[in-house]
Amino acid sequence: MTDPEDRGVGGTPADEADRIRAVFEARDQRRSKRWLTSGSPFLTDERWRCLEEILRRELPSVHAPSILDIGCGSGLDLAHWRDAGWPTGQLAGIDLVPGRVEAARLRCPGADIRLGSAGRLPFPIGAFDVATAATVFSSIRDAAARRALFVEMQRVVQPGGLVVVYDFVVRNPRNPMSSP
Repeated sequence: MTDPEDRGVGGTPADEADRIRAVFEARDQRRSKRWLTSGSPFLTDERWRCLEEILRRELPSVHAPSILDIGCGSGLDLAHWRDAGWPTGQLAGIDLVPGRVEAARLRCPGADIRLGSAGRLPFPIGAFDVATAATVFSSIRDAAARRALFVEMQRVVQPGGLVVVYDFVVRNPRNPMSSP
């Protein structure tokens, strides 16, 4: 079997989701469980600060907007919002990797954290004030799958809400996910 990071573009959205899941499961197996409690502190803190400013500016009348974190991983962002005063009932997440979903549920009990693909989000139209995707789009090689994710993010955010994407691509031959 080929390395999941070497699989080509194409196929169905389910094929792309399977490829991404395999990549991240393989990465998690190679790493220690440190990913459960860490992130790049500088980038993470800066991202949270910027998002808090955006929420205050763009949704001033909403005290604690409902937030869906797509690609929630181990729940680091969800726990941040909880610690910042958000009721866990206002927080939701989705991830492809079962181990990460389990870790997120342990980290942020009470939040609605689901296992699944963002290509078809299991939430109703307009369910959230905000949908976020931090370093998710750079993991998706297939342009149609990226478009489908963005359309789904728009679908689950209510009118006047926010779709927030934080991402970057660093071309690095040792990082196959950075290739389009």
